[in-house]
Amino acid sequence: MPSLLVNHGTSEAWEVELHPGENSLGRDDANDIPLHHESVAHQHCRIALTDGTARLRDLGSGKGTSIDLQPVKETVLRDGQIVRLGAVELLFCAEAPAAASPRAVTPEPSTIPLPRELPPLFSPPLPPPVPVAARLEPPLAPPVPVSRSRICRNHPQIIARLECRDCHSGYCEACLLPPTPVAGTSMRLCPLCGGECFRLQTPVKARQPREPGFFAAMVGSFRYPLQGDGVILLVAGTLFYCLINLRGFGVGGLAAGASLILGIFGTGYLLAYLNSIVTATAAGESHLPDWPDFSDWSDVVGPFLMGMGTLFACFLPAILFGVFAEGTVRVYGLVTGLLLGAGYLPMAFLAVAMFDNLGALDPRLVLPSIFRVYREYAVVCAFLGLVLAARYALNNVFAAWGIPILPTLLQGFAAMYFLTVQMRVLGVLYHTRREALGWFAH
Repeated sequence: MPSLLVNHGTSEAWEVELHPGENSLGRDDANDIPLHHESVAHQHCRIALTDGTARLRDLGSGKGTSIDLQPVKETVLRDGQIVRLGAVELLFCAEAPAAASPRAVTPEPSTIPLPRELPPLFSPPLPPPVPVAARLEPPLAPPVPVSRSRICRNHPQIIARLECRDCHSGYCEACLLPPTPVAGTSMRLCPLCGGECFRLQTPVKARQPREPGFFAAMVGSFRYPLQGDGVILLVAGTLFYCLINLRGFGVGGLAAGASLILGIFGTGYLLAYLNSIVTATAAGESHLPDWPDFSDWSDVVGPFLMGMGTLFACFLPAILFGVFAEGTVRVYGLVTGLLLGAGYLPMAFLAVAMFDNLGALDPRLVLPSIFRVYREYAVVCAFLGLVLAARYALNNVFAAWGIPILPTLLQGFAAMYFLTVQMRVLGVLYHTRREALGWFAH
């Protein structure tokens, strides 16, 4: 029966068997396979086993689902593929291949052999056996590891780490092949044929290209919105920007209630998309994600509340000084609060996007994270400030044009482009410095 190996390659790996039919995975205990991790959605994905095929379908999770670092919505799983749900990795193991059938044995002839077939009564003595050390050939260089995953012969649910040169049987660490001294060297011998076993490299890591550093990836963020279908997504985002800013089309007379509902919907959906850019980049994806699915109002109200809650928490000191202080204290307090909030906001937004929870605004999480990557974070804050200044400069240029509607459309396109670049930079910060941040360390 197919199975999933959770946290494969670590000392905390554990295996769960998939049952026929629907297998739900998510953070809730009601799932068939509960994964209690903050990066996993409550209802993340489903794996359906039908007719010997395992089909995975993402359930519109915020963090997304990827197969071998490629984002997917629905696909058929193959043996040895790495399934990533948020920050949790699972190795898909297909049904173990059937054991090789015993070799056919030719029956002994029932007739009595003729005299000419009998061995001679006297044969010359055999030469003395050659010592084992003299018969050993020079060790062969280990073959290049294959890209597919090998399954352990004795434990089909575990990936093999050793392979026999002769019979190509795979063995995992649990098989405990003790080192055997042979001709002055220590070898691990195959218990099936006695051949030498060599250690396999991890296939997934062997396929991964070298990742660019933080600064190289940050500079490349300007090309990110224009790759693939990025221009089409930017055009769609422009419509959402105009939906939030209906006054740009002269719709000032729209009913207040309808305007508020459209504003909440547009802002919430836009924030959901920006969060998906951060999480997709943090997972190592190089292309813009698709627009998130919309099933009910919770898909936009949740991101709207989290976005507004993040802004309120970051600028709460400035709000308090602006409301309750007076005179010089109010001015200095307001300016100081705005500067502190602007410095706190990028890391707070990144934490909320990754944990999908306003509890990530806790200063005990955000402040130590800032100090762990303070060099890169200072560059990120300066970069975001420059991008924001460029955006508002273009807005002023477009607003000076006397053409109806066009300035609002151009402002929307520029806003979506720069917002995408900013979210990409935040995701790059996490992806390149995730070990230092240590948010999802097991």
